[in-house]
Amino acid sequence: MREGDLGFHTSYVVKGLRDGFILFLVSEIMFFFSLFWAFFHMRLAPDISMGCMWPPKGLETLDPIKVPLCGTTVLVGSGASLIYSHAAIRAGLNTHAVLGTFYTIVLGLFFTRLQGYEYY
Repeated sequence: MREGDLGFHTSYVVKGLRDGFILFLVSEIMFFFSLFWAFFHMRLAPDISMGCMWPPKGLETLDPIKVPLCGTTVLVGSGASLIYSHAAIRAGLNTHAVLGTFYTIVLGLFFTRLQGYEYY
């Protein structure tokens, strides 16, 4: 811990940490690229296993303006309340920090309920 906090890492350790983080970022980029590639491939050129149509027959889709937009709004709100709580902690306002954390937990539970509804 002291090596990292006080800056006593050797140049080899610093290079290894930097390279490891870059490899992690590259692997995440490749993972999400493959997910989007698979989605767009099946969306733009559905094959015979999909019934040559998108979405596949029998699959009901959700309106993206209703539940998904609400979930996104709840996530952004929970992030804002968490930032508020963190700022209150740094300012020494403990009651505001507890309130912000409470709002974050409530919004997280509401988001979990939305996800359950969407999954069901």
